[in-house]
Amino acid sequence: MQTNSKRRFSATPQGVTLMALCATGLWGSAYPVVKLGYAAFGVVSGQTFSQMLFGGLRFAIAGAMILFSRLFVPAKTLLPRRGNWGAVCRLGLVYTILQYVPYFISISRLPGMKSAVIGASSGFFAILFGCLVFGSEKLTARKLAGCALGFAGVVTVNLGGSFAGGFRWDAEGLMLVKAMMSGLGAVLVRRYSKRDDPVTLCGWQFLLGGAAMALAGALGGGRLAPEGMRAWLIFGYLCFISAGGYGLWSVLLRDNPVSRVVVWQFMTPVFGTVLSMLLLHERALSWTFPAALALVCCGILTVNIRREAK
Repeated sequence: MQTNSKRRFSATPQGVTLMALCATGLWGSAYPVVKLGYAAFGVVSGQTFSQMLFGGLRFAIAGAMILFSRLFVPAKTLLPRRGNWGAVCRLGLVYTILQYVPYFISISRLPGMKSAVIGASSGFFAILFGCLVFGSEKLTARKLAGCALGFAGVVTVNLGGSFAGGFRWDAEGLMLVKAMMSGLGAVLVRRYSKRDDPVTLCGWQFLLGGAAMALAGALGGGRLAPEGMRAWLIFGYLCFISAGGYGLWSVLLRDNPVSRVVVWQFMTPVFGTVLSMLLLHERALSWTFPAALALVCCGILTVNIRREAK
């Protein structure tokens, strides 16, 4: 089993680098593009059910895109193995509903750069869940130090300057909940992909979780008012972000230890910051943002530094 895994491109250093950069680049672009999507579909801050409808439709379509792509992969099935539907439902609950309901509510209340940095803490939650809850990895002093640096970055980003506003449970707090669920979902994907194809699981959890979100949003009175072709182009790109990013990430989690993969999540706030500046004209004028970003990056790198053999 291990030998076969090493033969996969996704388990090589080159494969991990390329696939992780693609995935985190897509996720980083989501922070500003979701805000553009809200504007294009007439969704404003505080319209929780409209945000759920918007996000649910996006993920359901992304799931359908992933499953459709499996038709062109030889020897791949569109259905999970018998007995694995419970895993699909748990992934849909954690990785889609419990992660993205807080995300879509909080992102409309936060600058794109701030959202990206807080969201980067998901890597630390993945390590903590893997070590303390599931016992898949050993929790070391080095990993604890890395987690401390990362959370220091999350605290620093809430200090003064262009990131003023303090800590609000309905904004920064919800983004942290999103990060926790992302970390837990990464560990679950790693566990469940040992028994089933990770891309198939990803497609079904998006389809079912997204459909549940969209239904709840519609029943709650959510409404969307797309403004021309531009709105649908933005929406199509957001669907591609989910399908492409999580498809790649699930394969990486299947073929590598969680800690080896989540180190690359520090690139998400880097991409998110640059694209927020370009697309939303946000500026990082205060010392707090580069300091916070440096702490987050150093924390994740510290967690994954391997001691050289003596």
